[in-house]
Amino acid sequence: MQRLVPEDAKRTFLVKNEGIWSGGALDSYIERQTYLFGQYEARNIAAFLSAIPAARRNCILDVGANIGTHSLAFAKHFAEVHAFEPNPTAFAKLLANLRLNPGLDVTAHMVGLANVSSELDFYLTEKPNLGMGTFSTDEQYDVPLIKIGTARVERGDDFLKDRLRHKVDAVKIDVQGLEPEVLLGMRELLAASRPYVWFEVSPPTVTKFHDRAALADYFPYKFELSLFGNGRGKAPLSEWRHAQLVSGDFLACPVD
Repeated sequence: MQRLVPEDAKRTFLVKNEGIWSGGALDSYIERQTYLFGQYEARNIAAFLSAIPAARRNCILDVGANIGTHSLAFAKHFAEVHAFEPNPTAFAKLLANLRLNPGLDVTAHMVGLANVSSELDFYLTEKPNLGMGTFSTDEQYDVPLIKIGTARVERGDDFLKDRLRHKVDAVKIDVQGLEPEVLLGMRELLAASRPYVWFEVSPPTVTKFHDRAALADYFPYKFELSLFGNGRGKAPLSEWRHAQLVSGDFLACPVD
């Protein structure tokens, strides 16, 4: 792993890990994780990819792409990657990271996905972590939300209709409380493509995703459900256990 750290007041850096360059600032949580460990959520990404057969690696959607760590990793394995990030600050950093990796094909969209097309209030916290950006006003952090403005969301089925070259084989959704709306907004795509879906369940969504029967309203196909080992995504795939609907990262795998 290569690290380049300019001596400046902002403590900015460039890091290269497994052929992927990423830039950022050490005062940002996700960016600092990338600098220290070469990749943010590297084990989660590896476990997710290991669950997806090679024949089903045509197109992946990264909904809640943040600065692009996951999208760039996916681009090494999928023919087509679409990254969705409505926060303009995070989106600018996403574009900067994409420019550092011209050999990896990622299409970036400065919108969120939901079950409506609209401008919604967008919130952050005082912590230097863009990953805490949310459209949800439900309490989920140990610090208050701060409205920073509005951001655009689009209904997934409508927005994606003429933008994809391949069938969608996988979807990653991490949008801090809007996961149910993302799934409802791409119901036609889910039914037609039956993708592998990595999605987060958090305090704002656990009541909606309270059991398998409730999840059937969001997944219009048969699937097996797994929870990342300890709910924080640190266990390899072989250590995943039978899912209990609590906060954590989940994987829905299509079955015949």
